[in-house]
Amino acid sequence: NVTPTAFTNNGKTIAGTLSLTPGDFAFADKSQVKGWKWRDTPLPLSLSLPGSNIEVASSNGDQEGQASATINAADFIATSFDALASGTYTSTLTWDLTGTPDTSASE
Repeated sequence: NVTPTAFTNNGKTIAGTLSLTPGDFAFADKSQVKGWKWRDTPLPLSLSLPGSNIEVASSNGDQEGQASATINAADFIATSFDALASGTYTSTLTWDLTGTPDTSASE
């Protein structure tokens, strides 16, 4: 799960939808991970204040380990903003990587 926030700069905000196009999950040796998947492709993240919790990926528990995926593309569509200030805007993506095991998967 991820909790994103709107882009902010000196109290000014830009809210919208950030759509990510992720690649497949892979282990360090480049072997593909089985049972791990993204919720959607492209994956829409609503950037707002306050941020909301969004499921982004899941695993069936068949393979454990440290894997990664590359974001192949990203698009942002602004839905609202206040008076824009010049400068750099930032957004925080808070990742919750602790999963709740599905006990029925082992039955």
